[in-house]
Amino acid sequence: MEGGDVMKCECCGAISLEPVELTQRETEVLVYRCKGFTINEIAVMLKVKPYTVNDHTKAIYTKMGASNLAEMAVAAVRMGFAV
Repeated sequence: MEGGDVMKCECCGAISLEPVELTQRETEVLVYRCKGFTINEIAVMLKVKPYTVNDHTKAIYTKMGASNLAEMAVAAVRMGFAV
């Protein structure tokens, strides 16, 4: 998805609804994480090391302004990612 800057509300910390730009691999990781797969399970499915999946997850958190998996999942739904 194409998008703008990630922003959080100053008063409540709510994640902006502005879409963000994720790589294809980050999008795959996002969907799997939102479906409840662990980092190790995703690594096996994508044939990469768990460290790589963890790095993608951190990048997604940063781009979405999320600080945990629950915030990432909420932001993904609000931004229109098919999860």
